[in-house]
Amino acid sequence: MNEITFEDRYRGYKINSDMDRGLGCHTKILDRYLDHFEDMMEKHARIRQVRFDLRVPQESSEDITSENISKFVNFLTKDIDRKNKMPGKGKKKSTEKFSGRHDPDPRIILAEEKNISKHHHIHGVVLINDPCKQSAHDIHMRIERQWGNALEISDARGLVDFCNKKGPSDYRIDRNDESKMEVINSATFQASYISKMNGKEDPRPGAWLVKGTRLPKKADGPNDEEKTDEK
Repeated sequence: MNEITFEDRYRGYKINSDMDRGLGCHTKILDRYLDHFEDMMEKHARIRQVRFDLRVPQESSEDITSENISKFVNFLTKDIDRKNKMPGKGKKKSTEKFSGRHDPDPRIILAEEKNISKHHHIHGVVLINDPCKQSAHDIHMRIERQWGNALEISDARGLVDFCNKKGPSDYRIDRNDESKMEVINSATFQASYISKMNGKEDPRPGAWLVKGTRLPKKADGPNDEEKTDEK
């Protein structure tokens, strides 16, 4: 069930809500993000979180579609799963793998900014298993590349905002670090912005609230291979 919370904590985590300022968060989006966050923290010693927003070109006559979103989630998941390093400057392709054996286990959570403007935008968070200290810049480049592929354009630079004007776009959380709770609260506060209630009032046909990676089923149950969730 989706509700609006104005509390500054949800499920014990710090979030960007404030009753006095009229800042509320959709619990359905928070639950989707926190379910993935807790699952990742349980399975992996170190995870990285990256925040971003997606847009279409201003001159475009097309808006973001569900097909764009589905392609982006699938493309980015496969891109991160390959574990290839991004090519260096001036190089077209890299086949070099990240050192060590690990499953990146990417999780993508997206929320639609449903305002009355013609071109709305998408708020996003990606979580990955990060034992090899994969740089946020590498993830930024993959997001730009796969958003361009989802829109079928050659260059998506300028269409992805990494939300780093007032702070870092990413957090790396080590569950063995004594100061991890400070980093966790910073990460959940950052991610909760995608659940803000403002801008999600537009009831137009086809509007949706949250999409992305489906939460994996527990190991003691049947394994679900489906990666994306269109609900």
